[in-house]
Amino acid sequence: DIIQTKFLKIRKNINNKQKEYERQYFKKFLGVIIFYFISLVAVSNLLWYFIPPEDFFNYIQNPGEHLLLLGILFCASLLFTLDITYLQEKFCVYVCPYARIQSVMFDHDTMQVIYDEKRGGLIYDGHTKLHKKPPEGECIGCEACVSICPTHIDIRKGMQLECINCLECADACSKVQSKFNRPSLINWTSAKAIETRSKVHYLRFRTIAY
Repeated sequence: DIIQTKFLKIRKNINNKQKEYERQYFKKFLGVIIFYFISLVAVSNLLWYFIPPEDFFNYIQNPGEHLLLLGILFCASLLFTLDITYLQEKFCVYVCPYARIQSVMFDHDTMQVIYDEKRGGLIYDGHTKLHKKPPEGECIGCEACVSICPTHIDIRKGMQLECINCLECADACSKVQSKFNRPSLINWTSAKAIETRSKVHYLRFRTIAY
């Protein structure tokens, strides 16, 4: 985000991830080059777990004798760059198994990103959007939580597989609600804690068993 908005200025607003990139092809190409060098450093750092850094730098000075190492370095860096520049949030939605694995283990006490419907008001009935701004509740319908979401979901709809629990929506809501001297409507808590207004139960049979 910092490289795209502050350095290259491809995006004008870091808080709106739904807006398409501006058509600045040279800057986009420059961004790919920057991300590739960042990926080279990241992959090199990973390889240093298996090859001491001093040996690593000696090896790359003799590329003809260490083609496998260089192949892994450059190909893995290319994959990292592809992930950062093209796949982006698509990796989280379609490739990463995190959400699907976690959803199997969910219960009412599971910590997750939750919109407080009791305070904010009812916006969705299932997948049907009833209101942009609920007639009753503290949600003002600014949709800052929607604009900033990297996986393009509306957390007010409820738990969704696409949610990666980054809590950017909670931060966005917190900024808006702070203007009214109210806490965020989106929090890192459990469904049971929201319903009963109680504390989250961390130690329970399921967490100990897992």
